[in-house]
Amino acid sequence: MRHNLLIKMATLGLALSAQPASAATVVYTNSASFLSQLSASFTDTYSPAQGYGSPTTVTTYNDEAMTAIVGQASYHTTTFAGINYVGDTLAGELDGAYCSGCNGSFELGFSNTSFTQNGGVFGVGFDVDFNPNIYVHGPAVAFVTFADNSTANFALPVQNSVRDAFVPAYFGITSDLGVKTIHIGGFNGVANVDFFVMDNLTIGSARAISAVPERGAWNMMIMGFGMAGAGIRRRRRELAVALV
Repeated sequence: MRHNLLIKMATLGLALSAQPASAATVVYTNSASFLSQLSASFTDTYSPAQGYGSPTTVTTYNDEAMTAIVGQASYHTTTFAGINYVGDTLAGELDGAYCSGCNGSFELGFSNTSFTQNGGVFGVGFDVDFNPNIYVHGPAVAFVTFADNSTANFALPVQNSVRDAFVPAYFGITSDLGVKTIHIGGFNGVANVDFFVMDNLTIGSARAISAVPERGAWNMMIMGFGMAGAGIRRRRRELAVALV
């Protein structure tokens, strides 16, 4: 009985130590690092292949129509009501990009997607095609509301490149709290009038973390098996004496 208990204790210590540590909230500046944290994902390229209009023109959608095209994020314009532009924006994306009037703020929602868990998604990332450091209020920020309704502001990379000089920047965020909404615009979700263009909106679920036992768990397990082995040898000696 004693050695069985020790084995169970060692196994329990190993199991407890193997639980993945909290990843908290992490911001990424390149897509490769962001995507490496996801087990599964979906990317909206805003291209005709996903149901949008021609990338050589601008197609306008109201919030409901924009949300329904791929159904993996909700769109709510907060400066110009119901004006979601997709196509030939200021950024020079050949297959299309997204903006709200190209100088308006907007909110993305993730409460009802293929990757939503407990009211939010683990990861959200996108190309920042145009987010100039000049204009009315300066560069837009990401005001994030998490699934527990806590909030935080995150600086978005400044991106002034347009047309032939186009080189996108990147913003990604992962959080164990779950991302519920992201408002692109002013600090604390204030609606404003500033240029902002994005592309390749990606959402996804968390990658499983490999369980690596801590040193203390290994020591506990080894000690437990050692003591269990000693108990088994002692029982064998006792049994041998009893048979003589």
